[in-house]
Amino acid sequence: MNKNSQIMTHDWTSMVFQSKVHDLVGSFGSVSIGSNVCFGTDVVVLKGVSVGDNCVISAGFVVQKDIPSNSVAAEVPCKVISSIDYYYKKRKSVALDEVLITFAVLWIDLVGDLIQER
Repeated sequence: MNKNSQIMTHDWTSMVFQSKVHDLVGSFGSVSIGSNVCFGTDVVVLKGVSVGDNCVISAGFVVQKDIPSNSVAAEVPCKVISSIDYYYKKRKSVALDEVLITFAVLWIDLVGDLIQER
């Protein structure tokens, strides 16, 4: 779980019923989270939802429906946007480039600092 993420096994509709008709009618459900699951910041998982193994849930989304194993989920409402295998291959193909670009920028900054020191 990441910062501000929540798992909701109930909601507060019972408070509305209690105020309006003086009856406490709860709304509860279980939540199941598989192994090796990553939740981005501010994710909310609602009652009755199951998230399978090896999943990534993007930041800021509300999970209202089950997310099958090996999925990446995003959008509003939260839905599967790719398989974990596809996402892995996509990330793998650009990850090395990202590292090389980062090191190149750091190297250029370092060389620039050394030149300025002279």
